[in-house]
Amino acid sequence: MKEEGILKVYDELTCVSEVEAGTLLHNIIQGIVSYGLIDENTDIPKEILGSILSNKKKVAIGVGEGAYTSPSSLRTLIENGKVTGKKNFISGADKADYIVVLARSGDQVNGIYPFDAVLVDAHSHNVKLGPQKDLIALPGLTHGPVMFEGAEVIGRISAKGLAWDLMTKKLRKYEDLLIGGWAANKYGNKHIHNLCREAIVSPEPRLWIEAMQQVEKDP
Repeated sequence: MKEEGILKVYDELTCVSEVEAGTLLHNIIQGIVSYGLIDENTDIPKEILGSILSNKKKVAIGVGEGAYTSPSSLRTLIENGKVTGKKNFISGADKADYIVVLARSGDQVNGIYPFDAVLVDAHSHNVKLGPQKDLIALPGLTHGPVMFEGAEVIGRISAKGLAWDLMTKKLRKYEDLLIGGWAANKYGNKHIHNLCREAIVSPEPRLWIEAMQQVEKDP
């Protein structure tokens, strides 16, 4: 079950207090992709999927293209099985084997664009990394732009055309609660740690909001 997978990630990552922030974020991204985002609708080849789930291959995530992310602001496209566009802010792309890219995959239908979250080879000659800068607040992690110049799609991580909420709302929820749970554990707050754990598998947005309010108030 998906809930069991993300709980496993939560229990493993939030209870390790002595870890560099950059390493923690790398591990969180890997865990979220493997156990929170990839679902039964994926068509990623089994060998590649297995290498990601077993943590043998590293993954980065490309979503936003500017200061504000909205369906109309994203210009990265999937056409004829290839990704073209630019993501301005991807963390850890220089250490990744694959990148999960959120891209527009068709024309508007009733005013709504379809989006797919697809896997591309980070080492492809059609994937170009811009200047990657070290993040002072996150030692061991770089951040920078990545250009996709007709990068071949390896496969989708979820159902066709339905990736927007997955790669914005659900991804944000998991990031918030994993980092919040880690902070709560580090400072010995079992109540907030348990609240974040409950919220990460709950379909109720209320619990997510409540947990983050508690984290901001007193981790």
